[in-house]
Amino acid sequence: MKRKLRKIIALLLVMILTAGMIPAGALAADTATAAQEESPLTLLQKIISFFQKIFAVIKRIFTGGEDNDWLEKEYQRDTGDEWRSKFDISLPKLSDAGTGEENANSAGWYITLSEDFDGESMPDYFTCSPHGLRKTEYWCDNMVSFSGGNAVISAAHLTGVDCRVCGVTEGDFTGGIETRRMVDGKSQLLFAQAFGYYEARVKLPQSGGMWAAFWLQSPSISNIGNKGEDGTEIDIFESSFYNTDHYSMGHALHYDGYENDHRCMDTIHKTDSDLYEGYHTFALKWTPEEYVFYIDGVATWASDFGGVSKVPAFVRFTNEIRPGSTNGPYGQKLGSFTGGDFLVDYVRVYQNAAYLPYIKSPSDFT
Repeated sequence: MKRKLRKIIALLLVMILTAGMIPAGALAADTATAAQEESPLTLLQKIISFFQKIFAVIKRIFTGGEDNDWLEKEYQRDTGDEWRSKFDISLPKLSDAGTGEENANSAGWYITLSEDFDGESMPDYFTCSPHGLRKTEYWCDNMVSFSGGNAVISAAHLTGVDCRVCGVTEGDFTGGIETRRMVDGKSQLLFAQAFGYYEARVKLPQSGGMWAAFWLQSPSISNIGNKGEDGTEIDIFESSFYNTDHYSMGHALHYDGYENDHRCMDTIHKTDSDLYEGYHTFALKWTPEEYVFYIDGVATWASDFGGVSKVPAFVRFTNEIRPGSTNGPYGQKLGSFTGGDFLVDYVRVYQNAAYLPYIKSPSDFT
């Protein structure tokens, strides 16, 4: 609301200033007089310069001299490689990292979550993603299973379905697992962390019309203001490329909710491997200064978009189905949906003792 109010006031000021500070008659008279001495191009340059100065004053009043965030495009894409030299893209030194801060290695890293999905039931710290209609598909607990040392998140078009929660007998069904449980419409965090290193070994579903994702989300993602520092959706990967390019993958950052104030920066990285063949590791190093993304141990993008989130986020592995969509994540044509399984072999999360002083709560920003 505050940002929208700033927009309205700023626009009104521009209208007042343009109408009041340079009355039409005066401007016409001045222009007629000056035209005898200056060329039309020179006059136009002076007028443009005048309005630029007005706008600069308004910008500084409402932003304290900072970048005017509400002028940014909702979606931005990083297509360059400046990130390679701008950020520390080295992998963290995780050898000898134990469980808990008291067992941190010499570089300060220690394990906070380690799950191999070797059992046949939902492990501690995880639960199914919210049960029910997602968009056009249904997230259903029945589509999640555990076998062969994997969490298996299936996706299929089904008939004859008997699920009281979904409430339909036919449709596209899939689901997800995450470290957040919804209770009476509120998030109950089973595991959440700000900063650290997150890694998962997965096998992507062999189907168009859908995508799998490994992502982190802050419950405060919809808080408006403070850019992404008070909550960011971090998409470690979204596999919307089955129908277009098996060697490419997308990473993205979102903040300020998903409506009018939403901002997103993403990238598409082309690798040397068919990412839909066999297992691959996807990882994120999240520090107080930057996000660094990795595929199979190689840095594929880095960014500090939104100022870097300082608040805890929970872990999610999900599928989404949009058959025939021509505008899937990263603008991909998703193609036809045949169904498939998203396999998660393991997930590891580490924290670094040096990052702990920088962690904040969403309430610190209100």
